[in-house]
This record gives sequence, C-alpha cells and structure tokens, in this order.
Amino acid sequence: MFYGYFWTRITFYLCFILITSFMEAMIYSQHPVRKQPRNKYDEHLVYSMLRGFIIVFIFMFDWRGIIGSALIFPFFHDGLYYCFTNWLHGKNIYPGWFLQDMPIASTSKFSFNFMTRFLLFLIGCTIYVYGFYTADIYYELWKLTQ
Repeated sequence: MFYGYFWTRITFYLCFILITSFMEAMIYSQHPVRKQPRNKYDEHLVYSMLRGFIIVFIFMFDWRGIIGSALIFPFFHDGLYYCFTNWLHGKNIYPGWFLQDMPIASTSKFSFNFMTRFLLFLIGCTIYVYGFYTADIYYELWKLTQ
C-alpha cells in the first residue's frame, strides 16, 4: 500500500491537519470563554471520528500508515492550533506557540504536553519509515516472482 503513493498520502494528510487546525482555532476563537452551559454532546468525539475516517481512507487499511498517522497527529495539530489561535486573536494566548504545553482549560479528552507530542511524532515517523522500506522490499520481491 505504501509503495508509490507514500509521499502523496503524507502530503494530503498534513494538509488535512493544517486545515482542521485552522478550522478549530476559528471555531474556538469565536467564544474563548464559554458562558453558556455545555451541551451533553462532546464535539471532540465528532472530530475524532472524522480524523479516523480520513486516516483510514487515505491509508486504505494499511496498519503502518494508520498507526503512524494517529501518532503524528497531536504534534502537528496541537502546535498549529496554538499558532493559529494566537494569530487570530492577535495576542499571545499560548506563549509557547507551537511548543506550548497543553492548556489547563482544555476540554479535549487527549491533550499532551510538547515532549509527549514530540515523542509520539518520532514513533510515528519511525513506523512510516519502517512501512515505506518494508513495502519497498516486498514490492521488489514480488517483482522477482513475476
């Protein structure tokens, strides 16, 4: 699955992360302090289902792409979200910008500090590299049998 379309899939996935990070920063910039009571539905569940669907669609059930993508997601998404929020507000709401640790007031179920996000990113990249090279080896072996 990885062979041939690896960089295209990664680029598409990174564009998806960029767009959703900006979209969520715009949504939450409209009401940084929620005065109305929260409804019983958690919007983060919907976001997670959308992300899962996109990952499975892009990597077409290839476990290396799905796991690698799930692991690199917080590094880019959270960092870009903090940068876009600062940019939209025109002030330093998240002083660390991309390197910001998780905010105390986050309603997300999974919020990681920067070092955890970075470690997940490295593990995800390792899985990508492993998947790319093992797919290349399997493809070359398959060509030999033809």
